Amino acid sequence: SAAIIYLFVQRAEERNTNGFSGNAAQKFIEEFELPFVMAVLKLVGPLIFEQLVKMEKWHPRTALTLTLLRTMVLYLGNLGVLTVTLLVKETKQSCIGFAEFQVAVSVLDLVYGQGLVWIGMFFC
Repeated sequence: SAAIIYLFVQRAEERNTNGFSGNAAQKFIEEFELPFVMAVLKLVGPLIFEQLVKMEKWHPRTALTLTLLRTMVLYLGNLGVLTVTLLVKETKQSCIGFAEFQVAVSVLDLVYGQGLVWIGMFFC
C-alpha cells in the first residue's frame, strides 16, 4: 500500500506542475484520485486481513486481536507514508522557491483556529 500511495502522490505532483488536462469530469477524477485510493486501501485492507486470519485458523479472540492490530498498522502506515511523501514534496518546493514569513497573519490564523477549537469544546 505504501508504494501505491507514493505512486499516486507522484502522479498528483506531476499533474500539478503540468496543469490539469481534459474536461471537467476528468479534472474531478484527477483531483480526487488520491483520496479515492486511500479510501479503497482502507476498505480492502481489513477484508484481506479477515480472510488471512480465517486461513491461519486462530482462536477467535486471537483472530480479532490480530485483525485489529494489522488494520491499525495499515492505517497508521498509510497515514505515515502519505504524510512523509507530502512533506518531502513540500520541502522540495519550498527550497526551490523564495520563503517569506508573514508573522502577523500566521499569529492571527493560529489565534483564530484556537478560538474556534475552544468555543467548539465549550458547546460540546
